[in-house]
Amino acid sequence: MLVRRFQALWSDRAGDRGCPAFCELDFAGPDWAPFRDHAGVMALVRQPFLIRYRYVGRELACALGVDSTGVCLEDRDYGEMLEFWLGIYERAIHNRRPLAGRHQMLCGGGTVWADWGVFPFAADGAAVDHLVELVTFDDPEAVRRHPVDRRVRLPRSESIRG
Repeated sequence: MLVRRFQALWSDRAGDRGCPAFCELDFAGPDWAPFRDHAGVMALVRQPFLIRYRYVGRELACALGVDSTGVCLEDRDYGEMLEFWLGIYERAIHNRRPLAGRHQMLCGGGTVWADWGVFPFAADGAAVDHLVELVTFDDPEAVRRHPVDRRVRLPRSESIRG
């Protein structure tokens, strides 16, 4: 599973510091290649607090039906899902630990399961300044044909780890 592979990379980079520094990810290198298309990279702005997408991978943008690169999270219509994701991001920032889970999303009149992970990064090892989010879908062909409804949160989800 892609999320677990990235967690191993994150843990290796973090060592005993708590969080790895974002600059330790080599986006052009082979370590990042398997994750690139499924990732969203977010920069955190402290005053006022904003989450800005620095990068959204091809598969993730296709699944969501929009490329949010360069856009603030609050400027997108995520409906009910905004509260869900903000809660996840806040926990990852506060705890300085990755979170991972699985939930269902509406897709083309049906549903699809998504595995996700959110990983904090901190230049100084303590104050989180970036998040990397990975999302993979059980049926990637379905989400390529019909983007998921990113505004509706289905009640069905599995445990959040982290």
